[in-house]
Amino acid sequence: MTQLPYTDQVVAVENSVLLEVAQGLFAQMLLANTNVCQLLCRNIINVISDQLQVANERIAQAQGDRQGLVGLVQRITDAEAEVNALRIIKLR
Repeated sequence: MTQLPYTDQVVAVENSVLLEVAQGLFAQMLLANTNVCQLLCRNIINVISDQLQVANERIAQAQGDRQGLVGLVQRITDAEAEVNALRIIKLR
């Protein structure tokens, strides 16, 4: 799709045959068989959708972590202010 070299690794759960299809032949196959094209597009959409969901969950987690850190920083700031106030009272 991007015309860039791509590699990936897979593990088959049973004996399998790997078939390499040239890009032009693959495009012809998709044009000739709309059912295969639809199935392939649905599978691609499902994979991309799953990846997007995982990314969104990671973003939400990072935002939650950030909010937790902001709260922690505020508690530390409050504690430092309290300690400084106690020092002032003690010095008087």
